[in-house]
Amino acid sequence: MATRYSRTSSDTLKLRRLITSLKTSGSDLATKLEDQSAQIFSGVQIVRSENPCISKQARFESDDEENECEFLNHADYIRKQKVHQEAKQEEEVEKEEARRAADERLAKEKEKRQKQQEDGQKELLNKKQRINEMNRLEEERRK
Repeated sequence: MATRYSRTSSDTLKLRRLITSLKTSGSDLATKLEDQSAQIFSGVQIVRSENPCISKQARFESDDEENECEFLNHADYIRKQKVHQEAKQEEEVEKEEARRAADERLAKEKEKRQKQQEDGQKELLNKKQRINEMNRLEEERRK
């Protein structure tokens, strides 16, 4: 599970932490998000001042995190998607194995029928030869 971070008042830091969390969860989205946010990160400057006009307790809406962080929820969603996708792939593999087994049974049945037909044709040919032989012998007797 992703590690929890301390609270921050920086949206860019939250974005960086989200990307890091996505990377640790194995998401492909992390790379895409990092590429898209490169311009934001390059334009950010950290400014620290002792300006008395800026309240040290200044807070923003983005500072308020719930117990379940958004990136943790997203990581869980990605994990669930992967599990679902793996289950779907396993199901497809099982279906393919069932198809192969059915194809093998059909091939064996086809071979069996073909052998039966060949045996039947051989038997008919033997009967025909016997009949021809009997007819030839009968004709020789008549002569």
